[in-house]
Amino acid sequence: MMLMLEEGDKTRQEIQRELDIPKSTFYDWKKIMNTLKTEAGLKLVQQAIKKPVTVKPFNTEGLDELKKIELFEVLPKIRDYKNDCRINRSPDYANYIFKICNAIQVIPEELSKDLDSAKMHYLSFEQLFQEKFPNTTTENYRKAIRSFLRFMGVRIPPRDKVLNSATDSKGDYARVYLTVPEVKEVAKILGEEAGYEYKTLFYLHHEIFARPTTMHGWVPNVDVKTVDIDGKTYEYGEADIFEKKQNKHYTKVILEPMALKMAKGYKSKIISDPISKYESKYSKGLKTAYEQIGKITRNDYTKGEEGWLYYNRPIYTIRHSAAVHWLYRTAFDASMVARMGWEKVDTLSQFYARSTASNMMQKGLCYYCNPPKVLEDMPIFCTPMHSLAYLNGGRKS
Repeated sequence: MMLMLEEGDKTRQEIQRELDIPKSTFYDWKKIMNTLKTEAGLKLVQQAIKKPVTVKPFNTEGLDELKKIELFEVLPKIRDYKNDCRINRSPDYANYIFKICNAIQVIPEELSKDLDSAKMHYLSFEQLFQEKFPNTTTENYRKAIRSFLRFMGVRIPPRDKVLNSATDSKGDYARVYLTVPEVKEVAKILGEEAGYEYKTLFYLHHEIFARPTTMHGWVPNVDVKTVDIDGKTYEYGEADIFEKKQNKHYTKVILEPMALKMAKGYKSKIISDPISKYESKYSKGLKTAYEQIGKITRNDYTKGEEGWLYYNRPIYTIRHSAAVHWLYRTAFDASMVARMGWEKVDTLSQFYARSTASNMMQKGLCYYCNPPKVLEDMPIFCTPMHSLAYLNGGRKS
């Protein structure tokens, strides 16, 4: 922000948009900058810039180049790997590679000599890691070694059983969702705990399933449209969402009447709190709501248990719940839903909504045009249009 202001070619509004901060934060930071312009302040800034990233090693003994991240990152292979990540704008896992090499005391060349050696080294590391940190995922370390091996030209088979590309939490995602009544109950509790703007945010978040940081800076640019279904006219919303993580625009659809009604009332950002306060307030309110509706009952869930995501990632849980709702609204058409928020349909199918035997037996049902005799809290529809009609109270005779 200091650089932007010094360059002087951006307005306050443009700086806010680029940094994804509200007006209040802009002025808070500007006050701090005035103190940083003193001699003591400038010295503090220079120290912060020069301060290296601290990565705590597993081992404090052994090879010198594996004792500190600063020494590790100047090794030729790691230096070239980091440059390659920078040039190709791909994730840099050097910190994790350092921890693997440090823990089992192997240099990068040895780690990446061939696939079999890499797998043996990784299994040795995984055993040490699990002994020190039981019930903790090694997913990022597995991603790190895969990334480094690819850079070193070592081919990893698509379905490798040791260095696979799957996420450790995929079992969670398929089971984590709120039913229709639960969505309304969570919204009600969140409004009481955090305020009306968070209730609004939740309703819209559960429709458009954007990432948490995207929702914080989002201005409801909703285009209200209409469609005729069996002689009746219903409103729905369309919104353009830009996801920074994927550097891509997605068209989102809003069917839930309450969410659409709330969206119409905003011409600016929904959330005025700075992002740190927003994340804290949103998480706390959601956890209270999840506890009250019985989704979580304690605070010591292990990864893989159904309650782990509700407790440890309460905001991100909404994305998974919304994905399941949209699959029910589209007769489990994963490719249709993926186009609204995922780069690959496989991600949605594998990690968020694996078809169960129950889902397969429900194919062909539609609560609007072909309802079952016993209705449940997760209605199924043959098309989004029939979902829209049903959510607005429409029923086919």
